[in-house]
Amino acid sequence: MKARRIDPSIEHPPEIMMGARRGTRVTIHLHSPEDQVKLSALEAALEAAGVTFDTGHDMKKGLRDWELDESLEGPLTPREILSRLRGEGFRFTLHRKPRPRRRRYRVGDVFRVRLGPNHFGYGRVLFRNTFPTIFVEFYKTVAERDLSQDVLRDMKVILRLYTLDAAIAEDRTWAVVGHIPVKGEPVYPMFWTKDALDDKLYLFEGPVYQGLGRPTTQEEIRRLGAQPGGIYASVAAENALKRALRDAGFSLTA
Repeated sequence: MKARRIDPSIEHPPEIMMGARRGTRVTIHLHSPEDQVKLSALEAALEAAGVTFDTGHDMKKGLRDWELDESLEGPLTPREILSRLRGEGFRFTLHRKPRPRRRRYRVGDVFRVRLGPNHFGYGRVLFRNTFPTIFVEFYKTVAERDLSQDVLRDMKVILRLYTLDAAIAEDRTWAVVGHIPVKGEPVYPMFWTKDALDDKLYLFEGPVYQGLGRPTTQEEIRRLGAQPGGIYASVAAENALKRALRDAGFSLTA
């Protein structure tokens, strides 16, 4: 496993901070009791922002470990979390796992998404954009076992969005379980977004809002079947699917 020491006194090139992907372990070097107090304050601030930690401590060596994977979940990306750490002047080392060999997949592949201990959702790749972005649809179903291709072929769609292909090609948490060919060009929905400053809703074409949208309402979003805008990481896509299924009356409890 590669390890690289990060010196907070220099500006890190983008490829270093981008290396903080899921599965990275961060070892923070604590040189004094003051460092421990300062780190505890930073962790409390991150937890208040919604970050959930799974950490380790080696008090004798003055080391603190953070895992940047499923155990460090929240609204901040690993890169943003490391920026906060660097901004406080801490020295830390990244232990980066090698990237797994990418799995081949194609348009039309059907994949299974784990939604809970005994619940699965299903989706299909509709379009492969510039690597690694894909456009997918999720079906309006929750199952406890794999569904047949015939059943899925006639299934209603509950959500369409742009996401990254890591869950299929790298992490393989979205398991390819079949293939239903896509006939013709996929039908792209309208997309919506909420402005972070004034909470107003906007409707636009394409996955990323670039100032070209027009004001809209929740009623129009429902009437048009507009989908969430942006390019979702796989975990965010799973959360969006769970919300859509719950809104449709499905229970995802064990």
